[in-house]
Amino acid sequence: MPPEWDAVDQGGKHVRCVGRTDDMLIYRAMNVFPSAICDVVMRGFQDAVEPYLRIWKDRPDQVRYDAPIPVDVEASPGLATGRYDEVARAIERELRGRLQLRAAVTVLARRRRRAPPTRPRCCMCADRQRPRAVPERS
Repeated sequence: MPPEWDAVDQGGKHVRCVGRTDDMLIYRAMNVFPSAICDVVMRGFQDAVEPYLRIWKDRPDQVRYDAPIPVDVEASPGLATGRYDEVARAIERELRGRLQLRAAVTVLARRRRRAPPTRPRCCMCADRQRPRAVPERS
């Protein structure tokens, strides 16, 4: 059974981490825990984004990143679409300043749900790090 981590951040949002909280990325020879990326995003941008993010990989076994780490975050319902780019660049600057890493952040529109999610929405899901789909070559 995977470990769980449950907490309430400074803004009062409930963040539940399920899955491997000990996964580590290597960004240009520096060890980075995905939870550290989540902490920076949630502490500095809790009004702009939801407590959900995904780090993308090029392949399933990837742990090393030499290029900026691709990160998707989900926008809060009140965030205007025109501000997505501004918030993404601000998150990138904050990650660079606090963790000394470069990230390529994309702010995505909040997914509409008809029913409550079947699993907790969190920043540290078991499938948080997922390989990108590669288009087939013709």
